[in-house]
Amino acid sequence: MPSRKDSFGFGVTLLPVTARLVETGEAKNAFPEFQRFADGLLPGRSLWYLRAAWERLIADELNLWADPNANARFRRIERRARKEFDQGFWWRPGKTLPDRAPDLSAAGG
Repeated sequence: MPSRKDSFGFGVTLLPVTARLVETGEAKNAFPEFQRFADGLLPGRSLWYLRAAWERLIADELNLWADPNANARFRRIERRARKEFDQGFWWRPGKTLPDRAPDLSAAGG
């Protein structure tokens, strides 16, 4: 099984190839796929407070820039959360800032 270091090296090697495919129009979804791959390699992604900031401030912005269907995907994510888990987002996908302050009274369950 390859280590994270091997996977990261593989990802860095893929970056110029992916960029070339996107530039020529041969791979419409190459950047979002590469980003999802790279996201799994970043340290600290399992820490909820860092994950939320990373996803909203950086990953979502990159998705909006690279994927013309990003807003539709964000809406699907929100609909699924409401339908399957009966919950919404404190910091909605695609937004650079939360709509409100966190409700700390709900944190205890």
